[in-house]
Amino acid sequence: MRMSSMMPAIWGLVGLLLILGAVVFWLQPATSNLDQELVTAGEKEKAFADERARRVGTMYVTDLSTARREADQALRSVTEDLENQSALLDAWFSGLAIGENGTPARDKFRDRYTFYQDELRRELAGIARTRGRASDIEIPLHQPEFLVQKREPNDESEMRSAQRVANIERLLLRAAARGSAFPRNPIEIRRGFTAPSEGSKFSEARVVIHLELPAQRLHDALKSLCELDGEGPIVRLEALDTRPRPLPKRIEENQPLLIEADLRLVLATYRK
Repeated sequence: MRMSSMMPAIWGLVGLLLILGAVVFWLQPATSNLDQELVTAGEKEKAFADERARRVGTMYVTDLSTARREADQALRSVTEDLENQSALLDAWFSGLAIGENGTPARDKFRDRYTFYQDELRRELAGIARTRGRASDIEIPLHQPEFLVQKREPNDESEMRSAQRVANIERLLLRAAARGSAFPRNPIEIRRGFTAPSEGSKFSEARVVIHLELPAQRLHDALKSLCELDGEGPIVRLEALDTRPRPLPKRIEENQPLLIEADLRLVLATYRK
């Protein structure tokens, strides 16, 4: 066979090889991409299957039951803490004999109230001395009507009202003292505890507390009053008014310069 007659066949074969090479060249990346897509699709399918098992069926019911049980436990714990904090405001003075009717004798309550005031004054004056305040600092406290009128409380209602005021007073003044703030006037309970809205599980009361303190300790005093070391009601600061105290005639060395601060606080307690 002549070479010239074979050339078309040779060129045809070369062309075929070139076409096959081009096909392999272009299809190889696509094949690799397809393989990768298949692998990814397989992984996603497995993930979806695992997720489906968690969202439906026995596993979902088990997880949901566990979550609800943990939420109920957390709610019970918070409710118990709130109830304990609320109970602190109604607790009678420690060491006070309580009768079978659940209340103390009126004369014993009056005597224990004056003893409480002496104790609190000594405690706060001691803290004041450690903070560099004058040793003769006055600690004005709330005076219930029966003390002002030098008589015994009239009934259980008057005793319970005075007891709650004393418990609030002690909590707030101790907290203020931790921030180097001390009362310059007695606290004022603007009104008794009432529900802030219909159906609310909380009762609120507004208290005005008049303090004097070093200006640089204002933040510490506010923080301490709002936290109460977790011992009392929820505290919300509603208003704050400050002014400098008049300078004394003679300033002793290292004597702090004071400001006056009037705070209106809202105390919220949990009620069953």
